[in-house]
Amino acid sequence: MNVLQKTGAQIRKIRKFKGLSQEALAERADLHYVYIGGMERGERNITLLNLEKIARALEVELQELFRFNASDIEDEEITEAILATLECRSTEDKRRILQIINLIPQNATKKETD
Repeated sequence: MNVLQKTGAQIRKIRKFKGLSQEALAERADLHYVYIGGMERGERNITLLNLEKIARALEVELQELFRFNASDIEDEEITEAILATLECRSTEDKRRILQIINLIPQNATKKETD
């Protein structure tokens, strides 16, 4: 899956989570619904300006459009993605996230990697 397909899939996932149709997203972003469909299928090379419009229309930060499925990336990339995500979080958020991570049994993690 290339970056256009991954970005389009992420936008589709967020759009559906928010309960929006392609037409509703297109209207909010001041884009054509055919463009939204092509973008979600990875058929369009999306401009940065249009990505910004889509992020605003979805009411998410721009970087959320690039948070791809962890199964598509390797272990080292996962670690880098986690660290990059944490950089923009508050200290309180980081504490909460650490508490959540510590709730995951270590033997469950070992089974997944075996």
